[in-house]
This record gives sequence, C-alpha cells and structure tokens, in this order.
Amino acid sequence: MKTLTRHMGVYLFASLLVCSSLSAYGSDFTFVSFGGALQNAQREAFIAPFSRIVSEKVRNKEWDGGIGKLTTRSYLGMRDWDVVQVEGEDFILGSRAGLFQKIDWSSLGGKDQYPTRSVADDGVGAIFYSIVLAYDKSRVKADPKSWSDFFDLKKFPGKRALRKTAKTTLEIALLADGVKPEDVYVMLATPAGQARAFRKLDQIRPDIIWWEAGSKPVELFTKGSIVMAASYNGRISAAQSDGASNLRIQWNHNLAMMDWYVIMKDGQNQDTSKRFLSYINKPEVQSRLPQLIPYGVPRLDVMKSFSTDAFRNLPTHPDNIQTSFNIDDKFWVSNGEQLERTFNTFALLH
Repeated sequence: MKTLTRHMGVYLFASLLVCSSLSAYGSDFTFVSFGGALQNAQREAFIAPFSRIVSEKVRNKEWDGGIGKLTTRSYLGMRDWDVVQVEGEDFILGSRAGLFQKIDWSSLGGKDQYPTRSVADDGVGAIFYSIVLAYDKSRVKADPKSWSDFFDLKKFPGKRALRKTAKTTLEIALLADGVKPEDVYVMLATPAGQARAFRKLDQIRPDIIWWEAGSKPVELFTKGSIVMAASYNGRISAAQSDGASNLRIQWNHNLAMMDWYVIMKDGQNQDTSKRFLSYINKPEVQSRLPQLIPYGVPRLDVMKSFSTDAFRNLPTHPDNIQTSFNIDDKFWVSNGEQLERTFNTFALLH
C-alpha cells in the first residue's frame, strides 16, 4: 500500500489539472499501449481489423507505464481507458489494488491454450520480449558469446550501453560475474550479492553509456558511439530490417520479460473490452503480430507455428527460450524501491 500511495502521489497533481475536462472524454473504446513500432504493429494486426468488425471507432492511446498513473486515474474516476497493456510489476501491483476486471478465459480459448506464466484471474499475457546483448560486428574482432564478454574491455574495447535501471542491469552484472542463473535472485536479495553486482559494474564504469529510451541503443550504434549494448531485441531487429547489417544479437542469457493485457475495472466499455480481448487472442489474429514485429505472443499453438528458422529472431523461438533468463517481477515488486535507489546513486556518480 505504501508503494501504491507513493506512486499515486507523483501523478496526482498533474491529473487534477485535467480533472475539470473529464467530461470532454468520449465514450469510444480505448486501447492503451506503449507506442513506437509495437503500437504501429498492433494497429495493423489488431485495432484496424477489429474496428471494421464492430463498426466502431477504436481510440489507441500511448503511455509509458507506471502503477501510479493507473491508481491515480482510478482515484479520480477517469473511465476512458478500457484495455491497457501493462508491464509485469504494474500488473502485480494493479492486481493487488483491484484495478483490473476478471478475465473470461472461456472466451480466449481456455487457460490450457497458454503458458502458465501468462495466465491470471485478471490478466492475459500480451507479448514476450527480451533484453539482449547487441553488438556492432564491424567494430569487434570476434563475436561476444556472453555477458562476461560484455564486461571484457581488453578483448572488446569501446563504449557499451546499459539500461539506466537496476532491473535487468544488476542481473546482467551477476550473470557476467559467473553467478548461475538459478542463483541470481538468491544472491541479489542479499547485501553481499548486491555489492557484488555493483562491483562488477564498477569495472566498466568509465565505458558505460546509460540509456532510458528504448530507441537510444540503435541511435548510439548508428553514430558509432558504442560497440555493444543491452537492448530490446525488437529495436535491434527493426534496425537490421532497415539496413543496419552490421548489428548482431547474442541470445545467450537473454533477459526474457512479458507484458500483460488487462481490462480496467473502471472502464466504460466493458462489453467491447471483452470482445477485443477475445478477438486479439484468436490464433489467426494473434499470429499477425510476430510477422510485423519480432515479439513473441502467448498462445501455445501460435508460438509453435513460429518455431522455424525463419523466425529465429523471436524471443519465443525454442533456441532462444532454451538460453533465456526470466526476469522475476515479483522480486522487483518486493525489492525494487531500495535497489533502484542504490542504483540511481551509483549511476549519478558515473
């Protein structure tokens, strides 16, 4: 509850400024997601066809995530968001706060059609994506094989980019330092393990360029500013498709994550929300998305159809799943506030 209150306060003042205009919101069904290439793909695969089927306008809004935004909107009675794509931590906290509507799994084909990790009473998995080790083939003498190579300045000199957040970055540091994947969170839950992760980061501190926007690593690669980066797989694959043939992905210990689709309990279009979730979880509809952007989707039958070599760039390809490291959102809900505070101090001193 303290976490929810803290997050809500961040957005409360700004939301009050627009509260007087709430009556201006229309009643159109609204789907909210994260923007960029993903949102463009969702519009083509899901939104435009659904709008034609129901003969209704579908509004598509963009947001950057954050449980505080959702709790504040609920507190203020803002009902114009219907289906929202949320990250793992926001899903856990929003579920605990009772913000999301229960899912009718029979309308989605049944729970047995999905991996266990993508099934919840009030949410369904949306996409699978990964933070991967990306590198510029033209600027390295050999292909890096692991996160350990990412930290090897002698063998791979040059700047490297890391996400400016404790989540994913501390896991990378411990994996690079030789911690077994199954021991990473056991280690990271202890002061000794946290100190070990920061010591590892300190080894390459002068050569780190921090990024926050997902587009930044590709921008840095394009400028020749870095030789390696921890980056979203979709961003690198998109750059490759746009002609960046020098960029490569090392999938070993890719940091696998999953977003969720939820129906806001306060949303004003409950029936349409249920129809939309049912529609985008049909196998023939869900299979459109990976063909437009290299992110995995949760239905098991769809996932299997994208297991060929032609879709080797998907996080859900069997080869990439086999070498993946799953980010533990529950760990970050419990430990994130303290670790992010420590991390921010570290990054500030860089």
